[in-house]
Amino acid sequence: MASLTWDKAKAGKTARIQFVIEDNRQAVRLGRVPVKVAQTWLFRIEQLVACRVGGVAHDADLAGWLRDLPDDAHERLERVGLVAGRQAVAVVT
Repeated sequence: MASLTWDKAKAGKTARIQFVIEDNRQAVRLGRVPVKVAQTWLFRIEQLVACRVGGVAHDADLAGWLRDLPDDAHERLERVGLVAGRQAVAVVT
C-alpha cells in the first residue's frame, strides 16, 4: 500500500507518494500537481508495487499508462525501482 502526502512547507503545495518494498521505504515526488493527478499516480504506483511484490506482469491498462508517460515521469519510477529503463529504438530506413 502506498500513501499520498502533501508538503505545504515548500513553495506551494507539493505531492509525494511513499511506499515500501522489501522493507525499504521509497518516495516518488510529483511536485505541484492537481489532487486528481496525484490520486491517479497513487493508484498506479500501488499497482506497480503489487506487480513487483507478486512477481506478475503488468496488465494491459497499466502497461499502456506506462507507455504513454513522458520520459521524465518514467525516470521517476525507474529511480525507485518500480520499472525498467526505456530502451532506445533504432529506426532503419
